[in-house]
Amino acid sequence: MKEWEIDGLNLDSIHAAMFLISATDSPDLILGEDIKFWQKFSKFGFELLVRQRFFPHLIQKGKAFSAAWKYLIDDADDIRRMNLFSESMPPICRSFKKSDQSKNILSSFLSELTDTLSKKSIAGLEENITGGSIDETWFRSLHSEEDMPVDMKETENLTKTLDQWVSSIYSDEANAFKLCFKLDAPSSNSDIWNLNYLLQATDDPSLMVPLDQVWKEKGKTLKIFNRIFDNPYEKLLIELGKASKLFPIIDRSLRMKMPSRCDLSVQEAYSFLSENSWLLKESGYGVLLPSLNQQSSNIGVKVELKQPKTSVQGNGLGSIVDFGWKVAMGNQELSEEEFMKIASLKTPLVKIRGQWIELKKEEIENTLKLFESFNGRITVRDALRIASGGDGILPLTSLKASSWINELIQG
Repeated sequence: MKEWEIDGLNLDSIHAAMFLISATDSPDLILGEDIKFWQKFSKFGFELLVRQRFFPHLIQKGKAFSAAWKYLIDDADDIRRMNLFSESMPPICRSFKKSDQSKNILSSFLSELTDTLSKKSIAGLEENITGGSIDETWFRSLHSEEDMPVDMKETENLTKTLDQWVSSIYSDEANAFKLCFKLDAPSSNSDIWNLNYLLQATDDPSLMVPLDQVWKEKGKTLKIFNRIFDNPYEKLLIELGKASKLFPIIDRSLRMKMPSRCDLSVQEAYSFLSENSWLLKESGYGVLLPSLNQQSSNIGVKVELKQPKTSVQGNGLGSIVDFGWKVAMGNQELSEEEFMKIASLKTPLVKIRGQWIELKKEEIENTLKLFESFNGRITVRDALRIASGGDGILPLTSLKASSWINELIQG
């Protein structure tokens, strides 16, 4: 076979990542299937970084040691996607080193991307770390590309400590179960939300057991769902302690010997729904939310226009007509009086006819402004503007008009 020589350009990790992000097909540049593959995989790597799926470690290169940021793939969906990338890698991506398996190449690429971009994002902060201990030296090295000064005994101790910490993340036992948080809406006569703690099987999320049942088990080994969980009492308390760093309200329940739930106020429940639940989920915990979070709680307006009882001049666009309205919130319809009462509560979660609904402050304010502007009367021209969405403030869900008003609107 005839030999070919192909010119190439050696890029460092940063420039390679920037190229993969920005490169697009054009009449002057046709991207190969290998480039398109690496573009997709790079986006996966960036997604892991945005979701903070990485951790610090210590690696050895010959006789030198350096701190490094390593990617973390322990979520079932991330594992599935990694396997899919491995199976779909174009053969040309392996041509430079035929002995390497797809997974090894992907791991090397992802490791370099994670470490380089993580260090670049915090470069310069190491100037604030002035201590000389092995821990502080390692922490300082996490901010730069410099190798660490080697003291074999201290380095070995640090490596052992880090390995034990990492093994708790990747161990089969740790991955067999995870702590799960289930938020339940209040009962009919209460405003107290319940955040319940459960033990959940990672390979089958439908398998769950409340922690109050786990605490009743005797002995140092818990056998559940045909799985073995050693030292459950100690490990669950540790996990709850970690979770409390992401949602500090959990800390209240840790004052109990066997915590199984935490009571939340309406504001605390809203904080969990809107922010903390996401943080916990991205940190590997299970999260179950009540159905209200999936319901449409956007505000819409239902308008009814009637000919005023008092006579007005003309039947044109400038004519003034009676303006009646109701608010549609989720699948609930509210009168003006009901809406004003809810708006006065100034709380992000409200119970409307037995159903909890999330309120958006901006929509509440826009609704109040809209109806304060017309005060029961409106010109037909303004009504047409609202009907066509010209105000751009709130969606109109229905418009009813009587007699000549309807004929004018229909055109």
